[in-house]
Amino acid sequence: GQIILSDAATIGYLQQDVSLGTESIREEIKKSWHDVLALEEQLKSITSRMETSQATALELKKLAAVQERMEWVGGYDYEAQSKRIIFALGFSEEDLDRPANDFSGGQKTRINVAKALVRRPDFLLLDEPTNHLDMEMLEWLEGFLSSYGGGILMVSHDRYFLDRVATSVVELNHEKVKVYKGNYSRYLSQKEAQEKA
Repeated sequence: GQIILSDAATIGYLQQDVSLGTESIREEIKKSWHDVLALEEQLKSITSRMETSQATALELKKLAAVQERMEWVGGYDYEAQSKRIIFALGFSEEDLDRPANDFSGGQKTRINVAKALVRRPDFLLLDEPTNHLDMEMLEWLEGFLSSYGGGILMVSHDRYFLDRVATSVVELNHEKVKVYKGNYSRYLSQKEAQEKA
């Protein structure tokens, strides 16, 4: 198939793999903002050139475009947004500078959840989002996803979680795709009714 995204669209991806490197949580979360950091560098470069010479019309136009894009993607307060999510997932200020691979499996999952959510992306792809989460974190994630404004596609074997969060179920069966409206329990009853019919 083919995936076509607009330049403005953002995607958050939560992978099942919980292997993280020796960088701190702060640095791991910063990776989610790679485009914002690039825009920040562009801003610094343009403004430093403008300090030493008269700005051309083209440079002023470029500066306005970069500033507008920074505002659009939430780049001016990315650190505060990141902290809100990471603290909601049970980490402290002191944890931010600890190496990510020092944490337990459940904590690493929460770091990956934070990396997927901090941008409040247009589309979230979640692969087994409930793995290694305790009840408190599971409830927080359910609440967050239930009120999420973007599109979410998730794979999960947690039927109770799907019942509380899913609004549609996509069934892949014999190389065919069928979409059922409603949560997992609703999907089961619709499927059973179809099979009886």
